[in-house]
Amino acid sequence: MSNPTVRSRLIRLPENRSAWTIIHEIFTALARGNFASAVPVVLLHGPGGVGKTFLLGEAIHEADNLDIQAWSARDLAYDPSEVSLEQSLFDADLTALEDLQFLPASAWERVVQLLDHRHSLGRPTLVTANAGPRHLNFRGERFPSRLASRLAAGLVVSMPAWSAASRRTFLEERALQKQLAVPAEVFDWLAERLVGNGRILEGAMHQLHNLYKLQPHRFTLKTIVDHFQSQIDALKPSIERIATHVGKHFQLKPKQLQSRSRLRGFLVPRQVSMYLARRLTPLSLQQIGDYFGGHDHTTVLHACKKIDEALTADAGLAGTVYQLQTELG
Repeated sequence: MSNPTVRSRLIRLPENRSAWTIIHEIFTALARGNFASAVPVVLLHGPGGVGKTFLLGEAIHEADNLDIQAWSARDLAYDPSEVSLEQSLFDADLTALEDLQFLPASAWERVVQLLDHRHSLGRPTLVTANAGPRHLNFRGERFPSRLASRLAAGLVVSMPAWSAASRRTFLEERALQKQLAVPAEVFDWLAERLVGNGRILEGAMHQLHNLYKLQPHRFTLKTIVDHFQSQIDALKPSIERIATHVGKHFQLKPKQLQSRSRLRGFLVPRQVSMYLARRLTPLSLQQIGDYFGGHDHTTVLHACKKIDEALTADAGLAGTVYQLQTELG
C-alpha cells in the first residue's frame, strides 16, 4: 500500500505516531493478502479531536481492492432482522467501529459475537472510543466484562490530548502547507491558548489563511490577538458549556441535566456536571444548584462528594470524569 497522500496530509506528532504506525502496518498486511498476520482487534482511544477518525480515513483512502466496512457504533442498534447489513460487518476484510462509547447496551452482545467471529477468521477489527476498555461506559453504565475483556486482549493504543508543543507543530506545518508567512510569536500565542486538538486548530488555520489574504502586511501578533481573543474566551469553561459537553457525552440534552429526576441515567451525569462546574468555574454552590434544577447548595456538595468517591472506587466513571475535565480545559 503506497501512502504519498498520507505523507502530505498527516502531521506526525508524539500523540499519534504509534497509532498511525500500527494502522499502516495492518493495511499493508491486508493489501498483501496477509490476513492471518494482522492484529485481530485494535482499539484507538482518546478524547475527541485527536485524529482517530482522520487516521482511519487516511488509511482507507490509500487502500485498494479491499472490502472495508466502517460504521459508527450508533449504527449497531438496528433491527436484528437486517441480516445483510450485519453480515457485511462480520465478513469484511476489515471492519471499523467508531465511537464505541455510543454503543447501546442492546448491542453489546452483538459486538462480542462480531469480534469473536472476525477473530476466528483472522480478520482485523479497528475500534475507536473515548476511553480504554476498563473505562468504557454508555450513559454511566459500564461495558460488560465480556466485551471489555475482548477489547483489552487486543492492541490498545492511547491517543492523548495534544500538548502545547504538538499544537505549535501542527500550526507550523499547516502554515507551511498553505505557504503562510506567520511570525513565530503568533504560533506561540495560539498554541498556548487554543487548548484543543485538530478540529479547533484546523478552524484556526482557515481563519489565519483568510486574514492573511485580506491583510498580508498587517499580519502581526496584535492582529491575531484582536481576532481570536473573543473565540478563546468562549472556549473557557462555563456552566452552560459544561452542561452541553457532559450532555453530549451521555447523550442527554442540557435541559435533561437541569431536571430533578433521580433516575441514574440523569442523576449521574447531573452530578458529574455539578462536580465539573465546581472545579472549573468560579460559581458558588448555590449558583450551580440553581442552574441544575433549582437544587440547594447541600445537594451540590453531596454531588461533588459522590464523584470524589467514584474517582477512586469506580474506574469507568473516573475515566469519564477525567476525560471530560481535560476536554473542557
